[in-house]
Amino acid sequence: MERVIKFRAWDEDAQRYEWIGACAGFFGGELTPDGSRNIKFEQFTGLHDKNGKEIYEGDVVKCYNRRDKYILKTVVFNNGGYILKCDRGIMPFGLYKSVEITSNIHEMG
Repeated sequence: MERVIKFRAWDEDAQRYEWIGACAGFFGGELTPDGSRNIKFEQFTGLHDKNGKEIYEGDVVKCYNRRDKYILKTVVFNNGGYILKCDRGIMPFGLYKSVEITSNIHEMG
């Protein structure tokens, strides 16, 4: 299995995502088209939601259990891996029947 390393970058000034390659900007290049440096990197987890969308750090997902009930959780990086976090605690992805992206931490509304 191939490990895909991708990032997206949230531009705080423009309030939007800028899509970048894995190494863009690490060697002195510009990170966004307008030259802004006020960004937050979020890495692709290597996982997809139930609709085939790529799951990134910072995404908010619906986590469905075996009875099709769900709870909203945020994808975070912790101790070398990606987990799901909410006010009730943290859980690994594998405990849920499926997950579905609903929003992200920057565009929640």
